[in-house]
Amino acid sequence: MKQSIIVLCLMFGFVNASEKEQTAWQKRHAEGWAWYHNFEKPEEPDEASAEPKDPIVILNIAKEELERTLAKAMLEPTKENVLAYMVLQNKWVNQSKDFSHLWQQNILEHPEVYSLMPTTQYGVQVRKNVDSAARNKLIKKLSKSSMLLFFYEGENAFSQAFSRVVREFSKQHNWMVKPVSIDGVIAKDFPRSIRDASIAEEMQVKTFPALFLMDVRTLTAIPLAFGMATISQIEENIVMQFEE
Repeated sequence: MKQSIIVLCLMFGFVNASEKEQTAWQKRHAEGWAWYHNFEKPEEPDEASAEPKDPIVILNIAKEELERTLAKAMLEPTKENVLAYMVLQNKWVNQSKDFSHLWQQNILEHPEVYSLMPTTQYGVQVRKNVDSAARNKLIKKLSKSSMLLFFYEGENAFSQAFSRVVREFSKQHNWMVKPVSIDGVIAKDFPRSIRDASIAEEMQVKTFPALFLMDVRTLTAIPLAFGMATISQIEENIVMQFEE
């Protein structure tokens, strides 16, 4: 009989415990990813505190550090501050040397990616001679099929000065010049000038003196100079206008 009572008590107690646990379980909220429970997300690292990856940003930071170190050394010239700047400066001097060395090495190994312009005095002179020969060849070719149309104002000092330049240029390159006086005053360097402002008006030329190349076959006018210019500048402008 006692055993039966003990068994009943145990069973009753077990049932009560089970009911309590079931009741507590039923009162709990649904948990887990399937029930969309909002678990707290781990804090993400602050982007501002992360190290930059952009090389431009890194270089700017390094430059600012160097400038700041120099400024501090200048304002507070202690041995420690000056040494700190010297260390940073030496670092970037060595970096520059490495860059220059690799640059020269790449020129030797990949000459196709670099324009091999001469740097020695002799090389520069050879380059000038080559350019001069090509320029003179072009000017000689153009002089056979075109003339120079020169507009000037005889009373204007700049026109008078530029008249001498145009005359000398035409002599050097054997180029025919058609001089036109806008104000009716004839320049000493071009006594056979014509007085006709209508040509400039038709071409809408408003700045004087003005020098044009006129193709005698097509009557096409190409501007070469306005205002004062030297012979070399006129030659360079011809190359700029006609070089292919």
